[in-house]
Amino acid sequence: MQRSSDTSIASATRKAGAFRHAAALAAAVLWLAGCSSDQDRTLANLATLIRSRWSAPEKVTREQAAATPVATIGMRVGDGPEQMLGLVMTLHDTDEWGATNGVSVATTGGRIVGTTGLAMNLTGFRGPLRQNDASSIPRDGDAYALEYDFANENRYGVRAHCTIGDLGPAEITIIGSQISTEKISERCSAPEIGWSFENLYWRDPQSGFVWRTRQTVHPGLDPITIEVLRPPPQ
Repeated sequence: MQRSSDTSIASATRKAGAFRHAAALAAAVLWLAGCSSDQDRTLANLATLIRSRWSAPEKVTREQAAATPVATIGMRVGDGPEQMLGLVMTLHDTDEWGATNGVSVATTGGRIVGTTGLAMNLTGFRGPLRQNDASSIPRDGDAYALEYDFANENRYGVRAHCTIGDLGPAEITIIGSQISTEKISERCSAPEIGWSFENLYWRDPQSGFVWRTRQTVHPGLDPITIEVLRPPPQ
């Protein structure tokens, strides 16, 4: 396995803080909707699409994803409805996704490194992140540690000990498209707070790009499921 360097861990810490700007930038999209140029009308349409998808009860459809002119993800918390978030910005390999209601999520190579606007939020993350790699998830058989910050509970540096395993090939369907992936299981335990969880990743066997993931990022929040509807530009 290629281990993360001190530089990449420090970068992960910076990323978790930087993503907090995503919600503000998403709100700026809504503000621009009041302007009159063709470009601003496009931004207004984007804001309307993302806002409408946030309150809709059904899964995002291919047509809805295709109508949005930016990279998008579908996101659900627990068994709730799937919501569509648009790419707000990419900063130091971290993608910031936002909705106009203030909910945002930051991902690096498929791993969630921060959230805002949810009932409980991940406010900081440190762990093995691979710089300039499509996947920040370690490889089969690895053992490593992740650290989480939960500012709402005044908990910082909660350490989870994790192992990872390859569950084999898996065919998945995202907005009607069949995708061949390998399914990865990440099992973690944070004994200091009695927290255990399993994260799942469906990633491309060659590039490592994570098409779907189900991750627990807070002991008081149901797992978050994310599907990539339209990938960010490479």
